Order: sequence, then structure tokens, then C-alpha cells
Amino acid sequence: MPSQQNEQTLCPPLPELDKDHQVVKQLDYISRDSEEKMVQIFDMLEHIHTHILEMGEAAVRLDAQMQNKRLNRKKLAAEIATLERASSEASDEIIAIMDMMQYQDFHRQRIERVVNQMRGIANYFQVLFASDIEDGRRSGSAHFIQGDAADGDLMSEEEMTALIESYNKTRS
Repeated sequence: MPSQQNEQTLCPPLPELDKDHQVVKQLDYISRDSEEKMVQIFDMLEHIHTHILEMGEAAVRLDAQMQNKRLNRKKLAAEIATLERASSEASDEIIAIMDMMQYQDFHRQRIERVVNQMRGIANYFQVLFASDIEDGRRSGSAHFIQGDAADGDLMSEEEMTALIESYNKTRS
């Protein structure tokens, strides 16, 4: 039988059973919350794409004005303001996405917590059901136990009694 110290190493104490340790509930929450965050990330990426398109359009308009050498100060200032606004909004959205990615890392840690709890439970059961007898040396399970439904291939009581009597006669 393993020592007490060895058992503790193989089987850490189980956590208290409370709402924080309900595995399925935690996995459901992680799944739902991760889906919501990914939708938000895709929406923000779509906004960034729009801002980049706006910057490209403003650059094309500036280039056209420069080609025609019609550099109106008010139009030029408006186009530069459009570029600055779109650039600033794209930068803000990128920072927000980075924050969401950190949130996803938090969820990864929660998943690891659930997995470690499940591993602890698995180790607990391994120790609980451990045996010195190898499975190959165990006797098989009975195929018929009194009370099971009778089958036409089974021996009757008389046949069983006769078999036992013949076995006893050959041993004597």
C-alpha cells in the first residue's frame, strides 16, 4: 500500500464543491463569453477596415488635387483632417482589440483551471480505484446470476445437481 505522502502527491485534495468549481457551468460561461468577444473583435476590425478605406480615398483626392495643381487650402485642410481622424480612430480600435485579446488570455487561464480540476479528479479516481491485482489475473464476471432471465441454453436445477453428483463421485 502506498505511503500517505505518496498518496497526497498523486491525489491533491479535492476543491470544495461550490459554484466556482462547477465544471460544465464554467465551460458554458467561457464558450458564451468568448463568442461575444469574438463578435466584438470582428466588428472593430470592420471599423478599422472602413477607416483605412477612408484614408485611401482621402489620399486619392489629395493626389488628384496635386496633379491638377489646384491646392485649395480649405479642401487640403479638410482632407488632412479626414486622414488624421480616420488614422486616430483606427489606432483607438487597434488598442481596444489588444485589450480584448488580453481578455481572451484570461479565458485561456480559466480553461486551464477547469482542465487542472478535471486532472485532479482523474488522479483522485486513479488512486481510489488502484489495486495490486493485475486485470489479467482477475476472475471474469459471472454470465448468469440467479434471478437473471432464463435462457434455453442454461442448465436446469436437475441437470446441475446431476453434474455436481457426478463430479463428487469421480473425486472419491
